[in-house]
Amino acid sequence: MAGVNTGIIFGNYRYGEGLGPKLYGTPLIIGLNWLYLTYSTHDIASRIFRHPVTVIAAGAGLMVIYDIVLEQVAPLMQMWSFASIQPPLANYIVWFLLALVFHKGFYVGHIPTGNYPARMLFYIQLLFLY
Repeated sequence: MAGVNTGIIFGNYRYGEGLGPKLYGTPLIIGLNWLYLTYSTHDIASRIFRHPVTVIAAGAGLMVIYDIVLEQVAPLMQMWSFASIQPPLANYIVWFLLALVFHKGFYVGHIPTGNYPARMLFYIQLLFLY
């Protein structure tokens, strides 16, 4: 909500109607989307890497890759659009920093993520959006 209402965090953007009902300009589903993306990318990263720093960084990197792909189709799907043609670099930097925090929370909290369907859904969504 702070990002869309101030333009400071991710840049100037607005949500469209494609993600459903909103509260203060932010679709209610956005929080669940961040949770799902963290969950699935943490599972993928922890299956590839063992060192905590690498798992956290790789998971965050996967989330940014997902965002890079999604940003290309989000306006067409009426999800959101930025004031500029392309999202600002700050958008991706903040995505990565927030993703690091969320992945560290998953790691420190020992949140189990061994979920094959969640992993496959991430891959399917990425391929669909690409």
